[in-house]
Parts: sequence; C-alpha cells; structure tokens
Amino acid sequence: MSSMRFGPILQQHQWDTWARLGRRLTAQRELTPEEQRKNGLPSNKVFILCGSDDTIIVKEQLSTDATKALEENVQFKYFDAGHEFPSTRYAEVAQFISEALH
Repeated sequence: MSSMRFGPILQQHQWDTWARLGRRLTAQRELTPEEQRKNGLPSNKVFILCGSDDTIIVKEQLSTDATKALEENVQFKYFDAGHEFPSTRYAEVAQFISEALH
C-alpha cells in the first residue's frame, strides 16, 4: 500500500482508487444480496492474501493502510510463507479463494 501511495509511478492515484472502492463497499451494505450481486460485488469485503513473513510487503503496514483506504471493508488471510506464498502455498491459496467465492 505504501508503494502505491508514495511510489514514483502511481503516487496518489491508486490510493484514491482503493478509497473509492471502500466507499462503494460501505454504501453497498444498504443493498439486498440480490442488488449486490447485480452490482458485481457480492461480498462486502476485499480479501487480501499475504505471506506472514513477507520482506517486501510488510503485513502491519498493509493491514493499517488497506483497512483505512477500504473503510474496514477488508479481510486479511496470512499464509505461513514469504512473498512467494502464491507459488509455495498454491493449494491453500486456491482453497481459500474457492471458499471465498462460494
């Protein structure tokens, strides 16, 4: 999140995009489940997956920034791995995504 907020390429643009998504999810809470599915956002949460030992994405910074930008419409899943978790914990990642979509 901090690289999106302060990085030389994207600067504030992506932070604003995440904040806009947070506002939309907050507003969506007033909708029925059918209306939410029609909007293409059937969940009131953004799921963020991360390695618990990631040396590139620091989970404490990620959770603070993402929670703020998304207006607390976020759920974190940490895998016992580093930045490479999608390729080393692929079965667990796939299982989590499958369960989140159903």
